[in-house]
Amino acid sequence: MQWNTTNTTEPTPIPSIGPTTDQEYVSPISWALVGVISCSNIFLLIFIFIRRRQQPVKAFGPLLTSSLIFYEMIATIVFLTRLGVKRTPFPCFLYTFSFLVLMPGFVLVKAARCLRLILLYHLSNYKAYGTSNKVDDVQNPTKWNNDNIDYQIFKRNTRVMNFLSSKYFILTLTLFMIMIQILLWLVVTGIYSLYKPERFLYTASFCAMDTILASMTAVFCGVYIVVQLILTVYIFFRVQDSWGLAKESIFMSFVYIFWLIALTVLNAVPAYYLLAEYYFPAVWVLLPVFFSDSMTAFIVCIRSLLKRNNFLMHNNDEDIDEMSTTQYVEPTTNPSRMPTRGASLVMTNRSKIDVILEDSSARSEFLDYCVQSFCPESVRAWIDIQSYKHNEVMKHRIKNAILIYDYYLDQKNAIMLLNLPNFKKFNAPIERAINVVKSIDVNQIELVSSPVTTSDGCMSPNSESLLLSPTLTESIGSPSEAQSREAVAEDTIRELFHVNLFEKIEMHVKTDMVDTYIRFKKTNSFKVLVQRLPQLGIEDDM
Repeated sequence: MQWNTTNTTEPTPIPSIGPTTDQEYVSPISWALVGVISCSNIFLLIFIFIRRRQQPVKAFGPLLTSSLIFYEMIATIVFLTRLGVKRTPFPCFLYTFSFLVLMPGFVLVKAARCLRLILLYHLSNYKAYGTSNKVDDVQNPTKWNNDNIDYQIFKRNTRVMNFLSSKYFILTLTLFMIMIQILLWLVVTGIYSLYKPERFLYTASFCAMDTILASMTAVFCGVYIVVQLILTVYIFFRVQDSWGLAKESIFMSFVYIFWLIALTVLNAVPAYYLLAEYYFPAVWVLLPVFFSDSMTAFIVCIRSLLKRNNFLMHNNDEDIDEMSTTQYVEPTTNPSRMPTRGASLVMTNRSKIDVILEDSSARSEFLDYCVQSFCPESVRAWIDIQSYKHNEVMKHRIKNAILIYDYYLDQKNAIMLLNLPNFKKFNAPIERAINVVKSIDVNQIELVSSPVTTSDGCMSPNSESLLLSPTLTESIGSPSEAQSREAVAEDTIRELFHVNLFEKIEMHVKTDMVDTYIRFKKTNSFKVLVQRLPQLGIEDDM
């Protein structure tokens, strides 16, 4: 590989180095590296696939991480193969492909991951704070669609941000940019086939980098590096996450830029070819870039295993690591069903979560941390459930129930869908009642005071009774139909609006917060909270 800054049709021959010329140089070390990289990264891709549903692998984006590893593996193998099969028989059309498509793609894929991180953070922040100025207050719940026109704007914006931050959009955008590079590569190869010797593209009697190819490669890499720097600076000042994605992105951005500059410098210095290219090919400087990304992905997978073992060390039951995200523990007094040692830890953490959620200032701090963890849905759902439970106006409780279902429980349309392990178990009674209630105009349901006979025969003058408004009753049709419809509505409403309707959902979202709380305990914000709420500092009874 040689950077020849002249526009001659034939590059200047490279002087002999050692027993062979540089063009005929065979690198056995390169073949060894091809084998090591291929085997190790196939193993790494399998490892990522196995751990794809576990944190922090899930937060890093298994699909994009796997795509990055696979892309860099192919690019590195192409570069190393050229050294392993001799430079003379290596097809120069593939050589130009490696520089115009594969090399700029190193930075492109990383820039795509930075873009995803920024979008994820803003989506999480918007979910937490996009509907109310005081979302940490149970007296200021998420606005219902008929009460606030901003609901539709929030719903639309959340759907758009969900799409833009999705792995499929980012991956499609990356592939689109790579296709543009491939298109330009085809144009370049077409020009070479017309104005250069045919052997440059096919028989490859030589492979050299001329001014045109060097300039196009520099433009591609330069544009992506500038984009990468802009995204990195933005992440440094604006994005906060608890998984370390921002730190990893900033570190890897500088690694990419440093080694690409090193590759450019080595190729631009003719003396390097005369003195060191035979022993250390310049393309080898790309290996640290590939190695850094592979090690990052490997460390993330190991962290997911350590997180699992942290639960297992407290219990011999291998399912304990799933308790915080998949199981709902029913209350029981049966000694044979009492929680085990590990389950006791989870319940202790959940009791401390109750302390945090009941304190508005602590809840606000915890919500901020959940935003950084890209999981504000659980805290927001808890706030809205508390608003439902404490709302004494029955018509408003209906609206709260519909809101909770639309926002968190509707599998098809919810914009802040909760991570429920079994939707049928949690959702069926709520869904049935909500569907019946939605068939009634909520605004035409009146809450009136009427005397009700108690169990001891006395009259309770302040008891509440639900009635359909006269307007709604008259619009139904015949009196018998009106009475039937009113009876159904009243029964459904009474069934729906008991205080414990969302009890299991509330229990689940608290359990779902356990993993986040365990990491929250390590922050400075939590240490400050302990000084004000001493019960948070009580050690778990292990």
